[in-house]
Amino acid sequence: MEINTLINRKNIYLFGLFLMVTALPLSRFMMSVAGIVLALNWLLDPRVLNKFKTFTRNKAAAIVVSLYLLHVAGLLWTTDFDYALKDLRTKIPILALPIIFSTSPKLTRRQFHNLLLFFIAANLVGSFFRKRMRKRRIQRFC
Repeated sequence: MEINTLINRKNIYLFGLFLMVTALPLSRFMMSVAGIVLALNWLLDPRVLNKFKTFTRNKAAAIVVSLYLLHVAGLLWTTDFDYALKDLRTKIPILALPIIFSTSPKLTRRQFHNLLLFFIAANLVGSFFRKRMRKRRIQRFC
């Protein structure tokens, strides 16, 4: 298999999704990396303007993005702009992910099931290691 057939926008999108669902229970840092991969893949698409048009026709995604806009409107009543801007920065996924998901190719049933399996596996692994680490901490204090 040639590398050109492996590295394309669809596969990068899938990689970002798999990285995101795996990192959800395991690592904040990897969640950020997954978000950056998804955002860059979306932004570097030559059809990005067409994607914005597609997004404007998706009412559900527009409603979710409006939640972010409510936070922006809340800046009118804030007195602590440092905290408000930090809060907006941490809520950027509320803005970006609906736009990315609603304008990206739809997942097949198999891809969706594999995403769910990865998420379940990551939760099991995370639970196992957290329980093990907790047990070690308790033994250390006894």
